[in-house]
Amino acid sequence: MNQKKKTAAILFNSLYAIVLFLFFTDWYTCVEIKSEPLKSFAYWGLLAGTPLTIASNAILFRKGLKKGIALTIPALVALFIYTKDPMFILIRKGSWKTQFIAYQNKNSTNSTIEFQMKDIGAFGYAKRYVKAYRLASLLIIAEQVDFKPENNTGWIKADKEVNELELKYP
Repeated sequence: MNQKKKTAAILFNSLYAIVLFLFFTDWYTCVEIKSEPLKSFAYWGLLAGTPLTIASNAILFRKGLKKGIALTIPALVALFIYTKDPMFILIRKGSWKTQFIAYQNKNSTNSTIEFQMKDIGAFGYAKRYVKAYRLASLLIIAEQVDFKPENNTGWIKADKEVNELELKYP
């Protein structure tokens, strides 16, 4: 493999690895991608990048062990996409939006109890209360809670309106 092909293979597979990391972190952990463009990049990158990665690795790697390794991970991801259904994956692409912050932790300004909603199209909105810890403006650690503030003195009432969905109230 010449130097240009080697560089192209490294760059393309590195980008695909970033997409996989973002997607599976959002899909299987309590860390959620809050940024809609970043989440779209991860989900669409998975769906479009998998067949492209399989094709490019099949072309760039001629034979042997390197080709087998280069095709194994994208093939397993293609199997995952096939078993989960691409439309189901795209339905989960939408991110939760904070409507208001109900409580804030006394010890940490990044830890809050939030009411969040998610637009699910014709079915309306999904709603939940979460204990959220903001890692940055792009990521949060969210744990769904049934919170009773009178039982816990570590929280102060915030009642801060955020309205990330920009809903109009009558």
